[in-house]
Amino acid sequence: MEQEGGMEGVAALHYRVTGEADAPPWVFLHGLMGAGQNWRRIVRGMQQGRQILTYDQRGHGRSAKPAQGYALEDYANDLLMLVDALGWSRFVLVGHSLGGRVALCFAHAYPQRLRGLVIVDIGPGGQNQIADRSAKLLEMIPTPFADKAAAKHYFAHTFAQQAHAAGWGAVARLGAFLYSNLHVSEQGQVDWRFYKPGMLASVAAPAQQPRWDQLHGLSMPTLLMRGEHSDYLSPETFRQMVACNAHIQGVQIPQAGHWVHADQPEAFMAQLHHFEQRLSGG
Repeated sequence: MEQEGGMEGVAALHYRVTGEADAPPWVFLHGLMGAGQNWRRIVRGMQQGRQILTYDQRGHGRSAKPAQGYALEDYANDLLMLVDALGWSRFVLVGHSLGGRVALCFAHAYPQRLRGLVIVDIGPGGQNQIADRSAKLLEMIPTPFADKAAAKHYFAHTFAQQAHAAGWGAVARLGAFLYSNLHVSEQGQVDWRFYKPGMLASVAAPAQQPRWDQLHGLSMPTLLMRGEHSDYLSPETFRQMVACNAHIQGVQIPQAGHWVHADQPEAFMAQLHHFEQRLSGG
């Protein structure tokens, strides 16, 4: 089964449903500056025996790019609109990075809709240094580029040095991720697929307000995954998150950074399988 399309609403969402019809539904939310296609490898490995929804969140990829409305609640309400349109009453929700914060917000607002929650390598907020670095990263990259050759040259020869100087780790993966988010605009220049002002709004100070209260209030089985070498979710914050609620189970993935599902996809999927057994009482 494969279904792809656009969903009209507050934001027109480009989505894809794969897997087996009438199987238990799962939703995967990508991170800041990402797209639903970031989950392709995981979807291929997980679609047997499940229905899986991936989509480009507002301001990202092929979805609509409204001029405003980039609070976590806006993202969460888009998800509600989409699963309602698909007729999914309860599902497992997986979110990475920004998607993890959206997932937490959704779980707080609509707990009855979730069988389980998976938060991947992100804390409950208050990480202004990461927000600042993300904003500076976007400002640092000289988009739009004149053409593909100029973009390729920048990421091949200049980006790594600038990113290292700005304190970023895993710059090769980061550069590849960012380069994959470029496209040729109608004007013939090479620019972001995402809406840059929306990305900046998503990491602005109001969006970074701590949401520990939402973690404390979680009532569904929850899996928190951290990459062993992550510079987004510190070991201390990870431990605090696990300790704050008995419903939260924490797992650290060896030899993975922030992009846990890309760095160690097999280990990532194994943890999702274990979590599913937990949901089934196995």
